[in-house]
Formats: sequence, C-alpha cells, structure tokens
Amino acid sequence: MIMARIDELDWETIARDLDRQGWGVLPKLLVADQCDAVSRMYGDTPTFRSHVVMARHGFGRGEYRYFSYPLL
Repeated sequence: MIMARIDELDWETIARDLDRQGWGVLPKLLVADQCDAVSRMYGDTPTFRSHVVMARHGFGRGEYRYFSYPLL
C-alpha cells in the first residue's frame, strides 16, 4: 500500500534536500506497475492542464506537464 511506503520515507532527509538543493528523492514510492501507469498517462492530454517545452523558455531540453485539478 502506498500509504505505508509514504510513512516509511526518511522525511527529515527529504526536507533537508529540498531546502539545500530544491529537490528530493522519494525512493521506492511507486512500484513498477504504478510507474508504468503514470508514464502511460503522459499522452493523455485531458489529464494535464499545462504542457511546458523547456527549450521554448531557454531551460534546456525536455518537457513536463502539470496534472489537472483535482489531483485525486
């Protein structure tokens, strides 16, 4: 269950990493099947409210999307 994995994370380290470098790693938050399901959503445009192509803004290569609301 994902809630158990969330409870087991080292939140002190994650918070420290966020403060120091602006990002943190959440190891083993999702199992392989969940990762696959999330990656398959990427092509489903209605699932997202915004699509950012980084090169268009001078941020290098790549792209990302923001999920639509509600996030549930």
